Amino acid sequence: MSVKADQLSTQEYIVRWNQFLERFIVFETVFSEYTRTSKNIIKGRCLVDENLESLNEYFQSRILESS
Repeated sequence: MSVKADQLSTQEYIVRWNQFLERFIVFETVFSEYTRTSKNIIKGRCLVDENLESLNEYFQSRILESS
């Protein structure tokens, strides 16, 4: 089985690596916010319109934006 490997210039490699890191940071930030907000909702420390369903919808939209 042969695998084709692309040769990247240093600049292209850095650009791709930075894109990967940006996506990872966005995911980590969104997931941390999701966890913190979930805990606040469960403890009752939330706004009237905050609930786990709306939080899930927001989380899903943020993940799709980062893709």
